[in-house]
Amino acid sequence: MSKTLFLLCVVALTAAKSLKLSILHVNDHHSHLDSASFILSNTTYGDVAIDYGGFPRMVTLIKKLKRDAEKMNRGVLKLHAGDALTGTLYYSLYNGAADAKMMSYICFDAFELGNHEFDDGDSRLADFIDMMHKYKRRCPKTPVLGANVIPGKDSPLQNKIQPYTIKRIQKERVGIIGINISGKTMFSSNPDDGTFLVNEFAAATLAARKLTEEEKVDKIILLTHVGIGNDLEILAQVPGVDIIIGGDSHTLLGNYTGLNLPFNPAYPYPKMVGNVCVAHAWEYAHGVGNLQVTFDKEGVVESCKGKMAFPFDGSAVYEGLDIHQSKLISTELENSGFFVDVNQHKSAAKSLEMFRAEVDELKETIVAEVPEGICLERFPGEGRSQICTPEETKDQGGGVFNLVAKSFLTLTKTADFAIQNAGGCRSDIFPGGFSINDAFNVLPFQNTLVTLELTGGQVIDMLNEALNFALTMSSGAYPYGNGIRYDVDAKKGEVSNIEVNIRMEEEWMPIDVSASYTLVTNDYIANGKDGYFLFAEVPSEKRIETFSLYSQSLIDFAREKKVLEDIPKSEYSTKSYIPGSNLRASATIGGLRMGF
Repeated sequence: MSKTLFLLCVVALTAAKSLKLSILHVNDHHSHLDSASFILSNTTYGDVAIDYGGFPRMVTLIKKLKRDAEKMNRGVLKLHAGDALTGTLYYSLYNGAADAKMMSYICFDAFELGNHEFDDGDSRLADFIDMMHKYKRRCPKTPVLGANVIPGKDSPLQNKIQPYTIKRIQKERVGIIGINISGKTMFSSNPDDGTFLVNEFAAATLAARKLTEEEKVDKIILLTHVGIGNDLEILAQVPGVDIIIGGDSHTLLGNYTGLNLPFNPAYPYPKMVGNVCVAHAWEYAHGVGNLQVTFDKEGVVESCKGKMAFPFDGSAVYEGLDIHQSKLISTELENSGFFVDVNQHKSAAKSLEMFRAEVDELKETIVAEVPEGICLERFPGEGRSQICTPEETKDQGGGVFNLVAKSFLTLTKTADFAIQNAGGCRSDIFPGGFSINDAFNVLPFQNTLVTLELTGGQVIDMLNEALNFALTMSSGAYPYGNGIRYDVDAKKGEVSNIEVNIRMEEEWMPIDVSASYTLVTNDYIANGKDGYFLFAEVPSEKRIETFSLYSQSLIDFAREKKVLEDIPKSEYSTKSYIPGSNLRASATIGGLRMGF
């Protein structure tokens, strides 16, 4: 049903005027508050590392874009489409306080809940909302939206979430409805018992009907956290909706052809579905979506255009270049129309530095006690561990990998079993207090957790593929897991007698080659690295990126257990091991040692 026809079906609306509106939006910053870098390839001076994004620059950029819009007599909305939380130490250590303060400098007109806002239950989310609202002088109370979120009767989220908000922009009323992804939040996150999320389309339709029929609003924005596919295929069909500002899928929109950027946009910015205008703004505080919409007097979208804006330091002197060469690179970026030279907002930068300064101290926080050391041993009997002898590990390998895989499985409720490559873990777990810093020593990379759906036959192929890569190319490929176990013959290069125990809650059973299984692993090997080529072939509809740091799973697991112990040998993924004569700690190819 077209917007015009839908409006004819409701009661007569009050007289309206046309509206020029700029929507400045972000999504999925996941506690990434610092700037990041990317490589600008094939410049006159070779490859150049560019520092960009980060909240202090984002604050300045959004203020600039707001001023520019207002000079053009455009109204402005600042929106956040969810998943502010989880992903870096800023969340692990501050439980949302750092995010809340950084967000207060932007002062969003609405914030839609994402699935990761529920990772630590209703109480932690309620605390975060309170933290957002405490900066009253700098930022009046930001509406927290979730039209399909129904808090339980005793939930601390009662009266903290609203289905929509109405903003008056240049005397015109604009309705903003919030929608969170239901299934992922209910089954992969941790809302309290009694709190549930209803169907996204039904909730959005009901809220849109209330806005048009009861509130007499004829300009409606869906602020969603459901992923670009659901926005385009489902929610764009909600009657009465004009604009969708979305998140969850970390989707980059735009056309960056010819700029030598390592960016991979999925669609143009914005993407049109009929008369509905859809925009997402990528991830991790890299940039801001700048959507410019014109409504006619009937509240129908007349035009919709825009682009991403990426803040960077145009005065930087890039590594290996002089001031003149650096300025030429910065000018090239600015001339692209996407990069904006801005300084960090002084107050935001000072606040972030205070959080950052405390990180090193807080990293020493003890989250569990370790009564006996747990071994890091890539191959059984390899001799890499500092606390175990080769004789102690020759039959089943290192306990660290098995424990890490167990933490993956514990955190990821939708997975049947977990897989972790040996190279993803880098330290023994020593006796004594286990700190957050220790967890990052064990898992030092910025890997995130991914679930993949495979048949039992594919799992068998994957294990054999990984083992052979480990034997011939990189010892870091050796497969460990939890909820799955097998015999390994390095002489034959073969994994056999594979058994699964779904979530370690059932009995060990032989793997069924035709059955479908969901495994959780880190995104490095999920993308086909380290010899896990089969993982890269898993289609997108059978792949879910959780965006949870793999190190966070170990921290959370240790906190919950309080005492961190090696798992029983009966749970080790390697049941038995026959060494091969060609086994080395790493393969040597062309004089280069691989696997470190």
